[in-house]
Amino acid sequence: MSDRRLISQPVSRRRFLRGCGLALALPWFESLLPRVGRAAEAAKPPVRAAFLYFPNGVWEKAWIPEQTGHDYTLTPTLEPLGDLRSDVLVMSGLDKKHSHGGDGHYAKTANFLTGMPVTKTTGRDISSGGISVDQLMAQHVGQFTPLPSLELGTEPVISGIDSNVGYTRLYGSHISWQSPSRPVAKEINPRLVYERLFGQSVTANTTKAESYRNLLDYVLEDARQLRPRLGRDDQFKMDEYLDSVRAVEKRIEFATRGKPRDWQPGVGTAEVASAKPGVPADFREHIE
Repeated sequence: MSDRRLISQPVSRRRFLRGCGLALALPWFESLLPRVGRAAEAAKPPVRAAFLYFPNGVWEKAWIPEQTGHDYTLTPTLEPLGDLRSDVLVMSGLDKKHSHGGDGHYAKTANFLTGMPVTKTTGRDISSGGISVDQLMAQHVGQFTPLPSLELGTEPVISGIDSNVGYTRLYGSHISWQSPSRPVAKEINPRLVYERLFGQSVTANTTKAESYRNLLDYVLEDARQLRPRLGRDDQFKMDEYLDSVRAVEKRIEFATRGKPRDWQPGVGTAEVASAKPGVPADFREHIE
């Protein structure tokens, strides 16, 4: 099939969007663009941004490169990014003046993405100082994706008051804010996150587990029909994408099905390293 034929019969918008409904991060296929007006249309994938928060910070000597600009040497902590080295810039020398005050935890967490002063309160007049940058971005580019933003976490929200410092504990559970007084709820259940991203379709004759495992089957037929109409590079993109989503689906199912009943790892007591004298076994106690 010639390239001319590929681009003279673009896939209908309805059909393409139906596939994208279950493919949130589907790569952009150049083959789907008509030849006429391609340069003018200049279609681009949605703008992506991710903000990761780890409260205990980093050891700067192992994180920040000694050189500035593009020609820098990866530090030990950043070495896993070696394959992406040409696409990574490390920004240093940044500061948030409003993080210099307040307590050592809540005031720093709540303004991670606002950069504004946090109101010291027990909860009645909660304020992060402003909208967070992720939500500000979502207001401008969120309309180009099914979900304007996605907030993920690993631990549930902690409420109440920390009487030691006089701050509401809610500050320590949120980094994303729709407004100074309205935090964005985070999702800590990977299966619920998956449902939000890809939806679910469960009939009377299928179990939820089967639905999760076979979610991509609903769009694979369309993908098979679409694939021959793509260029070679776009076919590779589609295959790689579908494989990666299937892999994520399998990992989520494994992580949420609990411990295996018929097999347990054969780890004896002598093989498990014990904590040093005086070091708490619970990592939370150790950190404190």
